Amino acid sequence: MNEGFRIRFTRLNQKWPITQLDQEQGITFEGEEDDQPRNLALEFDGDSPVTRLRMSWVRERFGWVAGQFNLKVRLDDGELQVSGEDETALPAGRYWVQVHASELQIPKAYTSFELKEGQTDAIVSVPVQPDPRRVELTRPLTQFDPAIRTVLVDSGDLLNDMSVADWLAADSVRACRKACLLNLMAKLRVPPRAGMPPLLGGILRVFFAASERIYVEAATDLYDACDQLAAEPSRRFYLEGHPTSPTHKRLLAKVAEMGWGPFTEDGLVSFRQEGQPSTQVVVATNVPLAAPLYADIDLDLGNPLQDLAGFVVHMGELISGKSTDHLKLWSKLNKGATKEFLYYRVV
Repeated sequence: MNEGFRIRFTRLNQKWPITQLDQEQGITFEGEEDDQPRNLALEFDGDSPVTRLRMSWVRERFGWVAGQFNLKVRLDDGELQVSGEDETALPAGRYWVQVHASELQIPKAYTSFELKEGQTDAIVSVPVQPDPRRVELTRPLTQFDPAIRTVLVDSGDLLNDMSVADWLAADSVRACRKACLLNLMAKLRVPPRAGMPPLLGGILRVFFAASERIYVEAATDLYDACDQLAAEPSRRFYLEGHPTSPTHKRLLAKVAEMGWGPFTEDGLVSFRQEGQPSTQVVVATNVPLAAPLYADIDLDLGNPLQDLAGFVVHMGELISGKSTDHLKLWSKLNKGATKEFLYYRVV
């Protein structure tokens, strides 16, 4: 009864303690300089027919749909303590776990373990290595496209209290965050269709850059352009309405933290570009529509209606929860229309 297991990360054969767990945004490890948590996803399932049968009984008792199996996760002594929804909801048995964490290499694909009756301390050891990839600018910021340069320079010291030039050069800022910012600048610089100005023209400045999204201050032009594109028969963008993922609500928290607003969840409007990668623009609107507006912008590679960031627990057959790898995306963007505005390479 009340079974559970622990996920322990190791680096160079030593425990690498987690110092912070944010249930929405992810984890931070001891000694990390970058202040942004790493996105984390956990795939989990029974590793024997008997265990999977026991899990189905639990799922039936709670009324969960196929593929759903809720777990509780908390931080304890630098490790993740995982338990069931209640004291009987994680039955004894044999399981497998696969962990994904942004910008970490995890050589071991799956880890199998036995959870005995009443056991709460079964250890799942996950060896990790830092991602060796780095961002190297191919030209200085002063030589960027004028429209991109203006947005970045006007962003001032909003990124980690550093100028954008210093932020891009800082070793303390993880490479995925730099790649995300530069990829989105290039994508937004390309006109969404012939005869229409780029969406970048509606963006005033960037005030936050994570590993898979940026937050921007914008003019009403950004909303108007997305709305116009969604209304056109070609459907280069479509209106999603209120965003389906709670991830986008973090924009409101960040805006409030900056002392701006007020904006409400009801005012969040999502537009999504067709194709892959797909640009998603979630705008915090007000009534009547007036500047400044604030927007969450990201690129999606997978299911356009599922953008799970932070810590998610799900069945192994439903592979989701991993954030966009912007360093990997570089090679794709470097071949299309965005190539002209992509001012870095991955080394």
